[in-house]
Amino acid sequence: MAHSVQLVKARPAYDANPELRHMYKSMIGTLLYLMLSTCPDIFFAITKLSQFMSNLTSEHMAAVKHIFRYLN
Repeated sequence: MAHSVQLVKARPAYDANPELRHMYKSMIGTLLYLMLSTCPDIFFAITKLSQFMSNLTSEHMAAVKHIFRYLN
């Protein structure tokens, strides 16, 4: 994860799209499996991103996609 990325909680009135939340949870689960089995170098980023599963923003989704690009 880039050092310049500052992940913060969404504002209280914001409610993420349920489909987006489902996709985010699925992507985090995939990364957790990879982290445990083959890629321990992504541990910090995944644990930070997993804290925002209940109400994510577009910045959180962009950070997850960045990790997938890193792994690719």
